[in-house]
Amino acid sequence: MVLYELCNQFTEIALWTEPDMHDIRQNTTYGIAVVARVLSPDAFKSLVPNCMQAIELVLSHPEAESEEVLAAVENAMIALGTLALLHTKVEAHVNKFL
Repeated sequence: MVLYELCNQFTEIALWTEPDMHDIRQNTTYGIAVVARVLSPDAFKSLVPNCMQAIELVLSHPEAESEEVLAAVENAMIALGTLALLHTKVEAHVNKFL
């Protein structure tokens, strides 16, 4: 239950951030990926929609390939891959990760 709530907090914080809050986005997406690796698919399934929304927010940054934003985007891509391969198995998510 603690991990479930922690992941909810990571998601809420990521969705709250402004585009220039790179460190916060980097850490929250990393946290989402870690929790996604630990929780079973059954336990994580209700978290998937909000987590995907947070990941998409980070990946949609207009300067996603700039050096300043790159660490946050890389963590978001890893989180996307973790969710795609372990939890959603949605082809669009897997393709975007690849």
